[in-house]
Amino acid sequence: MESESQPESNVIKLWNPRAAANLAILFSPIFSAWLMAKNWQELGKPDEAKKSMTWVKIWIGFLPIYLLVVVLAPGIPMPFVYLVLLVAWYYKLGKKQITYVEETGIQYEKKEWGKPVLIALAVSVVWFMAAGVVGGAAGLANPPKEMMEAAALPVVNQLAMQTGMNATCSSVVITGESSKGVYNAVATMSDGSTLKIQLVLKGQQLLVNIL
Repeated sequence: MESESQPESNVIKLWNPRAAANLAILFSPIFSAWLMAKNWQELGKPDEAKKSMTWVKIWIGFLPIYLLVVVLAPGIPMPFVYLVLLVAWYYKLGKKQITYVEETGIQYEKKEWGKPVLIALAVSVVWFMAAGVVGGAAGLANPPKEMMEAAALPVVNQLAMQTGMNATCSSVVITGESSKGVYNAVATMSDGSTLKIQLVLKGQQLLVNIL
């Protein structure tokens, strides 16, 4: 007489909580919070899953702001703000799942990392490409002072020749910004004399006026 096969008991399948939390450093907390939300669902904790998904939304909203501020206002310590949020997320939610699984002694089958890691890598590539585009656009709109000073030097030489000066320009130093896109500068000539000049940035064109 054949024995009837017994149905297999439901096995909890999780991504290792500690590894998921640590990967926040590499792939951002969006990745880790999403994995932990899925883990909480598997553990039968829908409220905790919702909390993790709330952090996913918080990070999705924060990272574009982080990128824009870092590029357009580098004086603001956004990396420090990012670090504070990362630590807050870890101690508020990330560590909670690690502790819960370890203290309850839950036996679980480890989920494979291949698919989520590949997705995270693809998203990271897109993120860095977007950062490059934003950074490049910001660089064109607001070129560094050193770049404007270098671009102004041959223009000053041309103006000096047109006005009959025998000296050539050896350096240009921006001393301040009088208004948006208008900079005061001093040109030092080869004979030791100096000229007060004005640099006007119009789009990608730099105009030089001798004052």
